[in-house]
Amino acid sequence: MRPRLPIGLLLVLLVVGQALAVDFLGSGAAYSPNRTDPPAPPTGPPAPPLFEEPRMGDPVVLERADVMRTIDLGGRIVRELQGNVRVLHRGRVFDFQLGRYDREAGLLTCTGQVRVTEGERVLTADEVSYDELRETVRARGNVHSWGDSLEAWADKGFWYNGLEQGELQVQARLLDLRRKVELRAGQVEADHRQGVYTATRAPELTLQEEPPTTLHARHIQWRRSDSLAIARREVRLTREDFEAKCDSLIWHENQDRMEFLLSPVLIRERQKVVGERIEALLRDGRQLDSLWVQGRARMESPADSVSSLLFDVLEGRRMEFAFVDEQLVSVYVEGQARSVIFHMDERGRPGMNVADAARMWFRLKDQALETVQMSGGMEARWVPLKEPPRQTPEAGGRATGRMDSPPPEEEAGSGSRSSP
Repeated sequence: MRPRLPIGLLLVLLVVGQALAVDFLGSGAAYSPNRTDPPAPPTGPPAPPLFEEPRMGDPVVLERADVMRTIDLGGRIVRELQGNVRVLHRGRVFDFQLGRYDREAGLLTCTGQVRVTEGERVLTADEVSYDELRETVRARGNVHSWGDSLEAWADKGFWYNGLEQGELQVQARLLDLRRKVELRAGQVEADHRQGVYTATRAPELTLQEEPPTTLHARHIQWRRSDSLAIARREVRLTREDFEAKCDSLIWHENQDRMEFLLSPVLIRERQKVVGERIEALLRDGRQLDSLWVQGRARMESPADSVSSLLFDVLEGRRMEFAFVDEQLVSVYVEGQARSVIFHMDERGRPGMNVADAARMWFRLKDQALETVQMSGGMEARWVPLKEPPRQTPEAGGRATGRMDSPPPEEEAGSGSRSSP
């Protein structure tokens, strides 16, 4: 006689069996056209996979390519990519037509309409190689980059830390659209993070204002964030209204101020100004407003009324020049001030008026001397010239403003005094 199960246990097994059958076979509910079914699984090709299994850090991802082949180069597996290729890595997008990815070396090489995008910065070139481990980018041929109102061109380029810091080589050119500043050189180190651009190999910086200002030197650094240019060695600055030479320059472009250091020489029209330090202030970044000369200050200007070979001279420890509408209107000289001015006396005889004082103040009108004020130990004397120097083929250069054979003071009448 078989043992019988209790009727309660049979009911429990019946309910469990029915639930399992529904879960396996489906509920058997009739299909309704108004019912929303879950989306069907995709029938097309699967999404492009990663190049390889993820390693340490972020993997390089192939987003698209018309053709992708795996080739063996001496035991090293390399992916070859063709046609509308897009590769992603750490926020950088590489678009190109032909390239290879060497996983073992971590190197991606691209050619054909190469475009690299990183945030707002874009780089295009004929050839690009990318080291994913060091995050360095090398570009060759028609290199062009832009972003943050700054464009750059070069034959070659190298970037580290993505496109934030790098170096442009061979016919490098940067254009700051915001400040209207152009920088050209054989080599430019660019730091977009700090806004600093250092140019060597015949650099040239131009402020594209009216009148334009051009700066040449052996070494130029443009600090974009501060609107500051620093130039060193064989510095030459040219404008429509003046030219300056020195061995060190600091140009505060946003302050309309220039500092010429280390043997500065400034030439304006036919006037030459020298000193240990010259500072120029501009009005609205265009017109010359004033000049400050510190240490061994000296100004030379042609004495045309007597001889083109002679030069009037002002000297002192400090000098200040004021300009109005691009015309010199006053000169202030302080500290062992001396003036040597050549002119004709009332009888039409040539000579020079030599004056010494602690301070001198010259006022000019229509480029001609109008008034002179002197104070502190004043002394002046008139020295006639027997014959003004003349231009000869042997002369070659210009005169210095000193007489070759000055007459004795007794013959020159040094006891007489007059204002210059």
